[in-house]
Amino acid sequence: MALFLLYSYSSLTANFYSDKFENQNIDMCNSLASCFFYTMNMGIRNGGGLADSMEPYEYGKDSKFGLKLVFDLSYFIIINTIILNIVFGVIIDTFGDMRDEAFRRQEILDSTCLICLNQKQDIDASEIKFKAHTEVHHNIWDYINFIVYLQSKQKKLLSYVEEEALLCIEKRGTDWIPLKSTFLLDSEDDATFNEEEALEKLNTKFDAFQESIVT
Repeated sequence: MALFLLYSYSSLTANFYSDKFENQNIDMCNSLASCFFYTMNMGIRNGGGLADSMEPYEYGKDSKFGLKLVFDLSYFIIINTIILNIVFGVIIDTFGDMRDEAFRRQEILDSTCLICLNQKQDIDASEIKFKAHTEVHHNIWDYINFIVYLQSKQKKLLSYVEEEALLCIEKRGTDWIPLKSTFLLDSEDDATFNEEEALEKLNTKFDAFQESIVT
């Protein structure tokens, strides 16, 4: 749209006002292409539009005065005011959206465990603090290292659990990730929790999981 309008104004300039440029040492409109580039360069950079680089017609003596006045004012209003503001508005909105997206991502990182997706307030409500939970219990780099370990290990050396986890990873599944649940967090909420019961519960879940894989 902007290029079309600039091309239209350069065509009018080449046909009717090419002799009014202040710099007479250069024939700026010896072709439509040169006229387009010169008018775009000077018109956009000038605060008052293309008229700042052209000599005015004398009122009452030149018959083109009225048409040139309309030409200059329309160029300033359409190109310098409306089109440029639209372009700058789009650029500003784009950077604003990028900033908002960056803030939103940082807010998620600061308030959500990326592994189990439990919220910070829920984790802090237990004896486990959010920072310790995300850095020790559910450190995202530990999970990345685990994925690399599974992918680099020979498949014939994988255990049943590792093979099932690798299968989920290859299918882009999340069954192997403790979404919305964490054993340590659940244990902290249990008033009767003790280490032996926790290990027994974990072993029971592990045996059931192995049986489901075998079957």
